[in-house]
Amino acid sequence: MVATERDEPQTVIGSSMHEIAFPDNFKKFAEEEGRQLKDAHEHVGRDIGTTIAGFVRNRPDILGVQVRGEYAYAACAEQGLKVFDIAFIDHKGFSERITTAPVSPAGQRFFVKTAYATAVASPTTIAPDPTRTHRPENREQSVHAMYGYLYVADKYEGMITVPAATIIDGNPLNNFLERDVTFNPGNILKGANSITIFGTYAYITCDAGLVVVSVDDPKKPVVTSVVGEGFLNHPRAFQGQFRYGYVCDEEGIKVLDVTNPAMPRPLGALPLEDAHSIYLARTYAYVAAGKNGLVILDIERPDAPRVDQVFNAGGVHQRPPRREAGDHLRQRVRLSRRRQEWDEDRPAHLAGDPGQRRIQPSSDAPAHRHLQDPQGRRGAGDLQGDGPRPGGRRERQPGLGLRTGRGQAVRPPATAKAVSPRGGRPALVGQRRPARSGLRPGPTLREGRTAPLISIRI
Repeated sequence: MVATERDEPQTVIGSSMHEIAFPDNFKKFAEEEGRQLKDAHEHVGRDIGTTIAGFVRNRPDILGVQVRGEYAYAACAEQGLKVFDIAFIDHKGFSERITTAPVSPAGQRFFVKTAYATAVASPTTIAPDPTRTHRPENREQSVHAMYGYLYVADKYEGMITVPAATIIDGNPLNNFLERDVTFNPGNILKGANSITIFGTYAYITCDAGLVVVSVDDPKKPVVTSVVGEGFLNHPRAFQGQFRYGYVCDEEGIKVLDVTNPAMPRPLGALPLEDAHSIYLARTYAYVAAGKNGLVILDIERPDAPRVDQVFNAGGVHQRPPRREAGDHLRQRVRLSRRRQEWDEDRPAHLAGDPGQRRIQPSSDAPAHRHLQDPQGRRGAGDLQGDGPRPGGRRERQPGLGLRTGRGQAVRPPATAKAVSPRGGRPALVGQRRPARSGLRPGPTLREGRTAPLISIRI
């Protein structure tokens, strides 16, 4: 979804800065478009490689997305982890802005099969390469090994690490993803539904509560602590900022002190119904609160959050009602009645199916105009046909030349010359051309000669 202007300054569409920097665009967005974003690009969510391999037969459920560099990583439930190339998401020269195979699907594998992937996380949104060779004379700091991995939360398998350095090293010949470590000691990560990388730790919400896993060595993850029953009730998401962390569960928002990220400790709580996920931005927290819409929290005092405002767009963002059996039949009946009422209100000369493209002329419709040639002579006159099409659309029929939306026939003067469509010598208008099969000869001019088919731009 396009949310900002393409030109500098790239202000958010609909914001107060947008009104100042782009007043015309803001006015159009607010008044003509009803403050609704129009531009968006989508992808079916299916990797062409999995289709060829026979794994995928229907559209997957995408439960989580993580963007990093030129790629978007998606947790697709039973279909596991999938990677999409979004390098050309804002390039007007590409009709397909999101792709699953930048090269031949036989030359890459951008998916990893898992039991039920629910979320995916990356340590950063940029693309540092820990596998790159460093020259000593440059005195470069090494990149931590954890930045070369993706971390997938799976409902049944726990946490899965996937080496991703091969797709950010600039070499298109080694883009074959596969799992490295499957981590779920004692089934402690059963029911994992979200994962967040905080420092060198992975915070995973699951049936046991909030499980903290050290990924300082991605090949040997270790559970450092569990914040469970007594404080958390079926947690759904975690986000951390500085020395504080916030968890969404069935009771609302729970605050943690993460000064020691390996051992978070409970700090406070804010009751909030239907809290699903949370995003932190300085002194505010944005909570997706289901039927309540977007709840904005003031976290200037991190240990005592409070509700600042609630936005639900007048109920537009509430969950749509469940469709019942027979809804499609009732909808067809309503459409049929609406069409019947529309027919009854139409003028007599427009009677018929509202979807038809041809309109029968009325008795008081204006007569067709005659076109005149440079010598002042009239053209072919009125031609009989099915009538004009609405909107002034021009219609071309075999043997009848060009017909305009007003119904007049357009014919060149008898002395005009036309270039043969086969690139041959010029032919006088009026010379009879051999009729093709299925086409009847054109109408006769006043001089008794037949005009060939010719296109004229008006």
